[in-house]
Amino acid sequence: MHSPRLITAILVCALSSDTAAAGTAPASGPSSAVRPTPDAIARCVRRATDFLAATQRPDGAFRADGGGTADGHLAEIALVAQGLFAAGVTPSEGTSGLLLRRCMDTLMAAARRDPDVGQVDGSGLPGECAIAGALAEALTLEPEGASGGGRRAEIKAVLAAMVQIISRELPMRSTPSTAPNLPSATSDLAIAARSASTLLAADRAGVTADAQLLADTTDFIRRCRTQNPPGFAAYPAVPGPGRSAPATRSGPVSVSTMAQAAIALSRDESPLAPDSSAILQVILAVPPPADASDMPHWHYQRVHAALLIDPDTLPPVYEMAARYFISIQRSDGAFALPNERHPATSTAYGLLTLSAPASLTLETRR
Repeated sequence: MHSPRLITAILVCALSSDTAAAGTAPASGPSSAVRPTPDAIARCVRRATDFLAATQRPDGAFRADGGGTADGHLAEIALVAQGLFAAGVTPSEGTSGLLLRRCMDTLMAAARRDPDVGQVDGSGLPGECAIAGALAEALTLEPEGASGGGRRAEIKAVLAAMVQIISRELPMRSTPSTAPNLPSATSDLAIAARSASTLLAADRAGVTADAQLLADTTDFIRRCRTQNPPGFAAYPAVPGPGRSAPATRSGPVSVSTMAQAAIALSRDESPLAPDSSAILQVILAVPPPADASDMPHWHYQRVHAALLIDPDTLPPVYEMAARYFISIQRSDGAFALPNERHPATSTAYGLLTLSAPASLTLETRR
């Protein structure tokens, strides 16, 4: 991992250049006339945080039309919380602190009622991982918590219960790590990658997952990787234990899954950095999505992968993402596409992306 001083130098170099390095990334839609200087980015982050604070409902949700209850939007609330943590917000500071406390209180209340929160709001495993990730961030970045040690212990207990539930979702659970266990669909790899990333975050927060299960998970990802160099663009589906369906060709693996898989491999204790770097190059070569509504997530995953796997690749990727988010920021501070009615999710992705340099500084201190 690079030092914070080196990362600062890298970003200053990127944000001082007039254009990104040629050939490092595809075109990505809107371009901003405003150069993404550190001051411009800081203003964008403040305005986005103010927007979220102004639109948050008392129950913690962000639906401006009042539709549904907070329990129906837990994954979105968790994503906002992670964006606020990335932006350096703490529960004890003013309006933004109140915003973060409401998010965390809502997530904790739902997880206490039922740790299988992905079933509560219908988001499934992705939602559970997002919520567990927010709780892990709370433990990691706010060691004392807003309410002292009692609150921290409560968050840790809830996260531990969620870790057990997420672990049950892993396709390797009942299969010895030595047995061939290729995925039957891209969803198996997505489960493995997302779960491993979340379990590693929980481990950093002091909530330990089953070590053998985590080893099996990374081995599973590695086997998928070995079968499909140089990345996970597509691979043949092979029936696993207990599956009788004939082998078929799977669909393309998403940038999100590739990023999480590469991050999981890069954090394994085995010498897998070259493997993850190869996957990163595949990620950075994936063209922008056809659906403009997917663009915020696409930029976030690219920056997140570059940030944690190979920060030397970050400058042009980050600058392109920063220009994009600056270009779509509305007058009210939201990062939103035209006519977008519920921009809390895209605003959260904007915070996570623009605050990436600060996130890396925090990562190197852990």
